[in-house]
Amino acid sequence: MSFTKEEYQKQYEGYYEELEEGGSGGADFKRSQGYYDLPIKGGFKEGMSLLDYGCGWGAMCAGLDVEDYYGVDIVPHAIELAKKHFPNKKFDVLETGKLKCEPKDFCIALSVFTHCLLQDVDDCLKDISTHTTKGALIDILEGSDEKSDLHIRYWNKEEFIKKLKEFGFNYVDEFKVTGQYDYVHTYLILNK
Repeated sequence: MSFTKEEYQKQYEGYYEELEEGGSGGADFKRSQGYYDLPIKGGFKEGMSLLDYGCGWGAMCAGLDVEDYYGVDIVPHAIELAKKHFPNKKFDVLETGKLKCEPKDFCIALSVFTHCLLQDVDDCLKDISTHTTKGALIDILEGSDEKSDLHIRYWNKEEFIKKLKEFGFNYVDEFKVTGQYDYVHTYLILNK
């Protein structure tokens, strides 16, 4: 199924409104589920710089102390909230294929390819590859694309790993985590 960037942005506006009203944006759930440990399990080390590709409202800043952090997301409202909640960090609205940062040591792209517009996949991978020097942690939902809809995209893991290799990433390992809605996320640990 294909949909537009505008449809995607509209889908997520309500989620971010909860934050404006003082909600946690899922931060308490994320903390209880080990969300902030994911980058470390994926190879991120203290002192590394971090590109948070698909950062949303900057939730990773709530649980991971990173000095050289850069977060991007396609939803402008999410970036406004990220800047409000974490004024000492750098955030920008993402224009896919036009990333505006120096390369970072490590990239996390959590739930990006679970929600990515199919026509943007290659540009997203190019952004991540050209702006990451050591490694990345990217998650996908494994399954048939026939199950995909406006909100969720499923991937054939082997095909996705082949695509990652085209963009200079090497598959190192993986781990699986059951998400908030019983989706099983496959986290791919990558290096360059």
